[in-house]
Amino acid sequence: MKISLLNALLSIVCAGLFATQAFAISGSDNSSNYTTSTWTNGANGGTGFRPWSLYSNNHGSGFAGLEYNNTVGDANIQVSGSVWKLYAVDFVSTLQQEEAIAYRGFTASLGSPGDTFSVSMEMQNVNGGIGNPGQMGFALRNGNATGSGNQTTGARLAVYLAGGSNYVVVADASGTFTTTVTNSGLGATYDFAVTLTGPNTYSLTITRYTAVGVTAAPVTVAGTLAGSGTIDSFSLFNWKNSTDNGYNSDVYFNKLSYFHSSH
Repeated sequence: MKISLLNALLSIVCAGLFATQAFAISGSDNSSNYTTSTWTNGANGGTGFRPWSLYSNNHGSGFAGLEYNNTVGDANIQVSGSVWKLYAVDFVSTLQQEEAIAYRGFTASLGSPGDTFSVSMEMQNVNGGIGNPGQMGFALRNGNATGSGNQTTGARLAVYLAGGSNYVVVADASGTFTTTVTNSGLGATYDFAVTLTGPNTYSLTITRYTAVGVTAAPVTVAGTLAGSGTIDSFSLFNWKNSTDNGYNSDVYFNKLSYFHSSH
């Protein structure tokens, strides 16, 4: 009887330990996992992510799309000499809009304090660049709607370089606000790191590099996520709205990662 009771107690204790034990899921991907010049829907790479869903639309005389390119981009974000690229280019001097968006889901949603997401981007915004009100950046989302061009609509957090202002902008529950981080010109590169400080609050750290690799002091902002629900997907986007003839709006991005911890 004593042995049976002891075994029962041990079973209860072990069950309690396993029930409260934390588990973690992480994901990582970089452009060295891709070797084709043009992406397709359903492309995948790395671990911990769902396949890509791609959307591009040129509303005028120009091009918009997504590609792999191993010859250009800033050394700060290249891995194995390669980068992804979202691009948009005009060929007329009237107002034209082009957009390219890449959506992707996480295999584990983010919603616990300490969960993180990070991406590195080189934002080519010169000679009129993305125009005003063009945007290039990323959004953390609940729900992974594709094919609609809604790069920031419904996002819980959006972070982007805004055409015209040349500052990094953040959109969250408080609305849209401009950070102190500027665009330092062609080849400027940014490391973005988001950490959830609560189910609906976040801390965002932005580190900027110049084309020659000079690092600015990191800038951190904190706020409240818009909307509701766990973060189960993200989008990378490049939206150009400009009258500039022949000028590209390019975003090179790399080093995607996230971390989810649950208790």
